[in-house]
Amino acid sequence: MIAVISMVFAVQLDAEMVPCPLGEGQVKVYHRISENAVGGYDSDFANYGSGGQWREYAIATCMPTLLTLYGSDMALPVPEGKKAAVQAALSRSVAALPNREDPQLWERYGIAAAVYEALGKDEMFLGNLWMQASWTARDAAVGMYNGLSGPQTARKLLDGGLEELKKNLSVADRKNVLYNLARVAQRGGWSSERDGYLANFEALGLDSREQTALKRFRELSQTIEPELQEKALAQYRAALRKGELGEEEGRVRYLCAELARRLGRFPEAKIDFQAVVAGKAPEELKELSRFFLGLGR
Repeated sequence: MIAVISMVFAVQLDAEMVPCPLGEGQVKVYHRISENAVGGYDSDFANYGSGGQWREYAIATCMPTLLTLYGSDMALPVPEGKKAAVQAALSRSVAALPNREDPQLWERYGIAAAVYEALGKDEMFLGNLWMQASWTARDAAVGMYNGLSGPQTARKLLDGGLEELKKNLSVADRKNVLYNLARVAQRGGWSSERDGYLANFEALGLDSREQTALKRFRELSQTIEPELQEKALAQYRAALRKGELGEEEGRVRYLCAELARRLGRFPEAKIDFQAVVAGKAPEELKELSRFFLGLGR
């Protein structure tokens, strides 16, 4: 039986209604007061609060148009000269939604990306936005694994899990271990290991609830999150080509490496990890790059 992931609401929020900057109506905008951040972090800088993620509330969506922006931008007027471009981008994004009546959180981030691009935001801004979107898909797939602080911790948990699987476990316990190892592998960005654990989980025979969970996990981790990561990577690569990042260059190059690794393209990632180690990047990024270069996966 799959362990239920419980989330006690702990992000402290305030909210207000503001007029939509395009069209009629009002939208609820959230403001973060505080956040419990003991849920750890991933190697691509995704951070986790133990009682809810701020990224779930950071964007706001006007109804019925589905205009989506960061809440902090909802009070700003859309420049007159950009209204036509924004409306066109919004219309294209909404038309592409599978379910216009109930868009998923990452789909709302996608609408925001189209609107911000029409507003003239640069590649770094858009890359960060798509990265946030990818994290929301990961949230939906695996939830928060308390205390999972970085890839080294994830690796230790995965190695410990292999020892656990050597024990004479009941089928229910073996399922639980395999499913949670898949969650850790997803958080750590080791997609082939994740898929192996999920295949072994499936081979044990699943009830309808487990089959539903597995199908959802695979859709989110194998299709939806990678598509969002590809969009983030394209924007970060474009930002690097511009060559105007200054001190941010090391961080962006690391993110390009990390996204390529998570997408299963380690030879591509290796080039950027090596550039981070050899370049002017913060020491913590060099350390992470060395870790992945030494791990070789």
